[in-house]
Amino acid sequence: MAQYTFTGQKAKVFEPLEPGDYKFVVVDFEFGTSQAGNEVLKLTLETDAGKRFFDTLVFTDKAFWKIDTFLTAIGKAPKVGLTFVFDAQFAQSLIGCNGTATLGIRTGNDSKKYNEVKCYRDPLEMSAAVGNKGAAPKEAPAPAPKEEEIPF
Repeated sequence: MAQYTFTGQKAKVFEPLEPGDYKFVVVDFEFGTSQAGNEVLKLTLETDAGKRFFDTLVFTDKAFWKIDTFLTAIGKAPKVGLTFVFDAQFAQSLIGCNGTATLGIRTGNDSKKYNEVKCYRDPLEMSAAVGNKGAAPKEAPAPAPKEEEIPF
């Protein structure tokens, strides 16, 4: 039987992160099944400041966009059109991968506020994130070539 010493600690109050862009690292995952019977991958993500948030990737045609953007954000995107098995071995390779996610806030069925991942950010479409929160805007497009640089 386990031993326990009462410490008198109070329950920690959960406060969702403010909406915005956050750098994250993948710290855990768990495969499961949605209420609709679809395969899912539940992700635990952690900010630079040690705050955790969660996301669930659903393996359905309508939700593949989110898996694509997640893999792109962490630098694990395969070639377009490549089909592969997203198994526990591949999921394990995600641990420690870094990316940036845009977080929003949703109200749960219990009326509490929770973070939700609105999208994952493509690192090629954004410059370095500023601090823990807030990504810099996209870089300006390259200037048009000068007339003397056009080869005809």
